[in-house]
Amino acid sequence: MSQEQARQTHIAFRSAYNLAYEVIRPNDNSPTFVMDKDAYAVNNDFIGECMQAINMYSGDAKKRSYGVRDEYRMSGAAMEQAILVVPQRMEELLASNPILWIPTKVWLEFMAGRIRALQLAQISLKELELPNLGILTGIICHMIQCTSTTAIILDFHVRESMALLQVSRKFRIMMTWRCSS
Repeated sequence: MSQEQARQTHIAFRSAYNLAYEVIRPNDNSPTFVMDKDAYAVNNDFIGECMQAINMYSGDAKKRSYGVRDEYRMSGAAMEQAILVVPQRMEELLASNPILWIPTKVWLEFMAGRIRALQLAQISLKELELPNLGILTGIICHMIQCTSTTAIILDFHVRESMALLQVSRKFRIMMTWRCSS
């Protein structure tokens, strides 16, 4: 949330996240993954880190239940105002059927499969010896990290890589095409 929004609403912080990230998060809660150079080289650190995450998602974690957390930090004055409208807002939200219930086992297998697919994509790209392997590696590593965390601010090299690949332009073209179909 921007400082301007926080000043107007007295809400200092809002965070929403899926608690399934707790399966692989470290004790200090910092997002981790091997360095891009390890993925670029497709070395044992990269293979091992991916396999460790895949095994955690595919293992005993599937027997636990995880939920979603929505957290606000706000002033007392803002809380007094918010508490008055929460019941009505919750009724409206729940009436719209916004929740997709997925068993933990299914979700974590999806996460394991996503990491495995990205790992295999990196291995395949390495074998092709593409001239833009560094750019693609940075994006693949970012996508792997995003299975357990969502980067609020993209790393500089990921932003640059996406700009070089004209991701936003291609996304706009795709959305224009979909809307006109």
